[in-house]
Amino acid sequence: MVPLSSSSPDVGNALGPLGTSYLIDTDMAADDMMAILYLLQRPYVDVKGITVIGTGETHCAPGIEHALGLVALAGLRDIPVACGREMPLRGSHAFPGNWRARVDGLYGQTLPKGRNPAQNVKAVDLLTSLVSLSPQKVILIALGPLTNVAEMLQATPSLVNNIEMIYVMGGALHVPGNVGSSGVGISNKVAEWNIYIDPHAANVVFNSGASVTLVPLDATNYVPFTTTFYERINSDHKSQATSFVFQLLTEIRGSFEWGAYYFWDPLAAAISTDQSLATFQTETPTVVEKEGSESGRIIKSADDRRAVRVAVSADASRFEQTFLQTLNDRLMTTSTSVSTLESPTSTLTAAPFTTTVVGAASNSKLLILVFALAVIITVVAAWRRGLAPTGHLRAPSSRPSATTSEPPQGIACQRCGFVNRPGARFCTRDRTSLAPTVAQPEQLRLSMCASCGTVNGPNASFCKRCSRSLH
Repeated sequence: MVPLSSSSPDVGNALGPLGTSYLIDTDMAADDMMAILYLLQRPYVDVKGITVIGTGETHCAPGIEHALGLVALAGLRDIPVACGREMPLRGSHAFPGNWRARVDGLYGQTLPKGRNPAQNVKAVDLLTSLVSLSPQKVILIALGPLTNVAEMLQATPSLVNNIEMIYVMGGALHVPGNVGSSGVGISNKVAEWNIYIDPHAANVVFNSGASVTLVPLDATNYVPFTTTFYERINSDHKSQATSFVFQLLTEIRGSFEWGAYYFWDPLAAAISTDQSLATFQTETPTVVEKEGSESGRIIKSADDRRAVRVAVSADASRFEQTFLQTLNDRLMTTSTSVSTLESPTSTLTAAPFTTTVVGAASNSKLLILVFALAVIITVVAAWRRGLAPTGHLRAPSSRPSATTSEPPQGIACQRCGFVNRPGARFCTRDRTSLAPTVAQPEQLRLSMCASCGTVNGPNASFCKRCSRSLH
């Protein structure tokens, strides 16, 4: 087992490199929507596109509509969304019809209407285009059956060279699966739903040569939805994203009250932005494709070329904190070193990426903050050049020599009588213009001490600071 420690940033700083390009492949179930909102809200995660899995828990038309609605809810736009084939690459496994109907109906919730810049585009074409044209390697988050991802890699195997990591939520390695325990009449105690739906697609991805991080039930079992978290989010939903998640949880409350619901997809999304949330070990998985009671089971392969990084545990409390802070738009960052992933068979190392930023939850907020700071600096600099603080006289930067015939003179305001520093153009108190050609009344002329530079009051004979004679 390989715990990520020094190579992984802590929960406060692990935000990923600035502008990291993400692609999301999803079947739009409730936990998918939570994961998507997490990534859309996450600072420095730049979601380039979303593909809906036609073999997943939603059908294409409502899935696309709901994905666009999430983008609009997060205050974003122009993220393309496309849907893939509605049959597995091989076989005929499918999610139960009543599950799909509930997801198609958005669990009775509503979302704003979004705009899709990718009309009539297939998921495989959108993925291929976004990966191949990206100027940097992309991170691909796969939150459902791997049909779309496998079809892309089959069509264009070289795309693995421009993929930093594929995070896959799916499978069960050393724990029971969840297909047989779902109460839908399937006799299978070892498979997890996402892998079960399209086992061949999973093998295509594992064999593709891409860097893969698998987040199976072994890790997600550490992060169940609980009534405690429900009460916490009930009292702390400060953003539209968090309010929507709370409404979803209210609709599925019965499931997690029975102990049957987990943060499956949100954990995979969170691990992609903060590696220290989990511990990992390297496995060589292969998936049973033969129909029967073990279809979709992940077993160990003798082929070392299939090496995959597998999350085997997770820190539930830190995950919940990260998840809620991100949805509520509360993350701030300071100077940080961000980890960079290498191949799944190598040791994870931290590449230096040091920057000092204020981690606003969106680019617009960051720009507003920078602009406000620039205005403040400009105003303060102008003020310091023209005026000293009210009631104080700032001495010149250099003291007059002992041979100076006459100490610098303060300037009295003709309107209010306030004595301003030598050279001031406007009165500090009432902002009246101080015309330099107007002679100042003799009784208001000030004297500066030649020894210490202190400016003394009118008609003073001795310095109030050092007691030296002013004459």
